[in-house]
Amino acid sequence: MEKRPPLSPRLLRIAQMIPACRCMADIGTDHAYLPVWLCLENRAETAVAADINQGPLSKAEETVRRFGLEGRISIRLGGGAAPLAPGEADTIVIAGMGGLLIGEILKADPEVFQNADRILLQPMSSIPELREALYHMGYSVLEEVLVPEEEKLYHILSVEKTPEQELFSYTDFVLGRQLCQSKPEHFDRYLTLQRERLSRKLSGLKQGKSANKTSLEETKALLDEIEVMQK
Repeated sequence: MEKRPPLSPRLLRIAQMIPACRCMADIGTDHAYLPVWLCLENRAETAVAADINQGPLSKAEETVRRFGLEGRISIRLGGGAAPLAPGEADTIVIAGMGGLLIGEILKADPEVFQNADRILLQPMSSIPELREALYHMGYSVLEEVLVPEEEKLYHILSVEKTPEQELFSYTDFVLGRQLCQSKPEHFDRYLTLQRERLSRKLSGLKQGKSANKTSLEETKALLDEIEVMQK
């Protein structure tokens, strides 16, 4: 018999970033592997596994039954944080969604997130846009880590609601201020990937018939920042 459900490198890293909590909520849970793993490890006393579609929830119910956790994990149908009451979950995870969608979920139910002690986000795309959205909603990125999985490099952000924040620049949103300050594992690979992406963008801008001067200057400035950090 399985002792624990299988976790991908991304989910395992998220699990490792979660200390003991009263109730964790997994928004967009799919198979409910993360809440089941956390309950079995006694990192979470209870959990809520929520999803907007019934198909993933049926899989989640199977996982919960397989590990005998029906009394500790609640399966709920609903979009975003709508299935949660404010203050119900002290730890909330949103993993495997686009950054724009994550931002929309945070905006839709602010009371739910403002009452949480820990919020972990794992966007699949639009990471600079998510960082900017978090900033304007009054969230600070406490930690941003990088996780390699299937030849890609994924981001996990631990954020909290804070009353005051320092001014951020365009570079801070694109490259990640906290990420550049902490330089976590795989940071060199991250910079190399960013340099390659921005170099392609710069080449395309230069070849365009009507080059956007602002975009050209911003891209050049980002490349200069990366060059300094890689020295």
